[in-house]
Amino acid sequence: NDDLRELLAKDLSNQWVVYTASDGEEALAQLSHHSIDVVLSDIMMPHMDGFELLSRVRNDLQFSHIPFVFLTARSDDETELKSLMLTADDFIRKPFNPNLLAQKLKNVRQAQLRLQIQMGLLEKPTELTDTQARNQQTISPTDQKFIERLLNWLPEHYADVDLSVASMAHALAVEERTLQRKIKALYGQTPLDFIHDYRIREAVEKLNDRGLTIQEVAYQTGYRSGQYF
Repeated sequence: NDDLRELLAKDLSNQWVVYTASDGEEALAQLSHHSIDVVLSDIMMPHMDGFELLSRVRNDLQFSHIPFVFLTARSDDETELKSLMLTADDFIRKPFNPNLLAQKLKNVRQAQLRLQIQMGLLEKPTELTDTQARNQQTISPTDQKFIERLLNWLPEHYADVDLSVASMAHALAVEERTLQRKIKALYGQTPLDFIHDYRIREAVEKLNDRGLTIQEVAYQTGYRSGQYF
């Protein structure tokens, strides 16, 4: 509904940068052109309804990490169950309390930020803590497959001094922009920072366990210069 959408955009703009779309097709275009933290969607829309939009988001690696909240007049339990089975992060029934909506949007964003922190706190990205294993349940299957590819590939290539974001994206079969978005969303880092952290963790192990010199460790972990390392 045009009036409700514009009213919501006005209210939420006090806390968020808001982009609007009249249906799912327009929403996908907005997702392609902007870095989006959370999607708030109706279910009944022309051209592409909310269920299809959610499915498209969850199955597209560019967007699959984005929290997704339904705001709908369809208040039956069957619709809510279907929404959650499609991995919507929350389901809000109309009529709604604007303060409740604002808090729920804030909550799903904070949950995403907590996930970033926990992903980034791994001592080695190839090893999952118990907390991380539980968090895998909150990550979409599309993202889980991406993480698996990433963490299988990185240990074999981190020592390459010519490793770049471009070569990393090529190896993982994604566009550089998608790689930037995905690692930022999951780990709260740029790909270069993610690689650097991995190298440093490997370097610490080598220095502690193998009695190597700093120069030797630098070369073995992808640094051209011991001085820079």
